[in-house]
Amino acid sequence: MFKALGHPARLEILQALAACDTACCGDLVKRLPLAQSTVSQHLAVLRAAGLVGMRGDGRCCRYHLEPGALTRLTGDVERLFASFLRQPAPAPHLNDRMAPARPRKDTE
Repeated sequence: MFKALGHPARLEILQALAACDTACCGDLVKRLPLAQSTVSQHLAVLRAAGLVGMRGDGRCCRYHLEPGALTRLTGDVERLFASFLRQPAPAPHLNDRMAPARPRKDTE
């Protein structure tokens, strides 16, 4: 799901879908500075991630935000950060390795 959110065009598509109940690909193309094929490819990624749903409507496929996607995303983010918090802190001796190098004293 995070990978699907990693492209600015996909975020724009999600914002456009949030502004209306449903939209066909052509509606989204009119709102975005992207080619129809590009919007279609991004919609496919969003659908595969479970963020966007689709239903047929004659010749046009209508896309919508998938109910529950925000809840799943929120849960995923909470689990991700909880796993970071459970990880042990680095050992103090590792911090010494990260300290800046001391100037060398040349011995002659």
